[in-house]
Amino acid sequence: MLALPSFTAPAGLGPSAALLVATWGLLTLEALLIAEVNLAVGEELRSSQFASGTRPGPAGEEQMVTLRQMAEHTLGPAAGKGLIACYLALSGCFLVAYTCKSTEVLDFFTGGALPPAAAAPAFVGALGGLMYLGGNSTLDKVNQVLTSLILGLFLVILGSGLLQVDWAASAYPPSNWTAAGKAIPIAFLALLYHDLVPVICAYLRHDRAAVRTVLLVGGLVPLAMFLSWEAVALNLLPAYSTASTAPIAAADGQGSATAMVDLLEAFVRHSPPLVGSAVEAFSGLAVVTCFLGTTLGVSETLKTELPLLLARLQPTLAGAPATMDSAAVACEPERQQQHQQRQQQGQGQGQQPSVGPGVLLSLTLGPPLLLTLARPDLFLGALDVAGAYGLTLLYGLLPPVMAWRLRQQQQDPAGRRMDQPGPLVPGGTVVLVAALGVVGAITIGRVSTDLGLPVDAVLSQAQHVMGHAAN
Repeated sequence: MLALPSFTAPAGLGPSAALLVATWGLLTLEALLIAEVNLAVGEELRSSQFASGTRPGPAGEEQMVTLRQMAEHTLGPAAGKGLIACYLALSGCFLVAYTCKSTEVLDFFTGGALPPAAAAPAFVGALGGLMYLGGNSTLDKVNQVLTSLILGLFLVILGSGLLQVDWAASAYPPSNWTAAGKAIPIAFLALLYHDLVPVICAYLRHDRAAVRTVLLVGGLVPLAMFLSWEAVALNLLPAYSTASTAPIAAADGQGSATAMVDLLEAFVRHSPPLVGSAVEAFSGLAVVTCFLGTTLGVSETLKTELPLLLARLQPTLAGAPATMDSAAVACEPERQQQHQQRQQQGQGQGQQPSVGPGVLLSLTLGPPLLLTLARPDLFLGALDVAGAYGLTLLYGLLPPVMAWRLRQQQQDPAGRRMDQPGPLVPGGTVVLVAALGVVGAITIGRVSTDLGLPVDAVLSQAQHVMGHAAN
């Protein structure tokens, strides 16, 4: 968050603020579409389970509807498998990035006494242990405390910046609306929280009104923080434009890692000593909250997906012993009757293989930790891989498509809407097409930048590929 002005500085305050507000609006729309599909699919799954007498999880516990179930229900089995693989890979990149960043924060606060080989396991072990021992209720309380601390530290940092601000319009970099487009990917990444939407729906017990309120109001807090920090940081930027920080103001919109560090270092140098510690503490707590949220989303997804996978594999894994057991039961009428009763009881309760929280957390945190130990410098690289196309695919293009298919399925052959709750997002198909168009344009712009080709050349190549595939 504190580094965002490094990317938006070439655009100036007005275009940067407009970009953040427009990005927030688009991502709020996408989050509501995800929630709409999640709630509808969850209602159908619960109705089906109630009708068949099955129970997918412990009594009194809300079962989360995963992205795979949403995609499978609306777009088919192949889409569900592809989406869950993409989600897990994307979340893995984020966890690698957060773990790598944690080593830098711990290095600052320990004065270099804790090497990355020890810092990463300590970070992952502490937070993983908290989630394992405390459960979701403790995690919720911890998250509230951390959020309050983050807001307090942000006010300290913002207040220090306000003491240095010159509110004259000439103190800001000139507006450049063309440069604003190049900051879209980082704005998209900064305001994203959509991997937690299924968790939020389950946590709020699929209450449509509560889910809508949380998504609409909750997203305003980070937006307000970003806008206020942009107003302060971009005002201070010209005063900080020394030889080391000049590349920020003169950059072409693709702010480099060096420029980001220079901007924050310049801000700390011009502020009281307490501010340097506040900046590092803010960064550390932000990494912790993001790490906990992503870990919770992945572990809850695995909690739903792994039992289903094990249930499919159970007959194969049982193999010959299961056949021998069936033959033995068939030889003894009394044991055969008991065996059938156990089968019927298990089917009636919808029992599935269970996976303990320790296994879930190990599968979630083990691979990112190993990658961090192998390459502790992967922070920016992991974020770049995660943000390049995975985010726009999962949380930009797919939600409108899933919502459109869901609304089609909820209509009878005459085109009349069946007895279903209304959509969370009004506007009908026009809004869905508009969302697809905006995200599609962002994706094409990114492809054009990465390939070094003009947009019309990218579109021409895409048409050629699509025409070849159709033939």
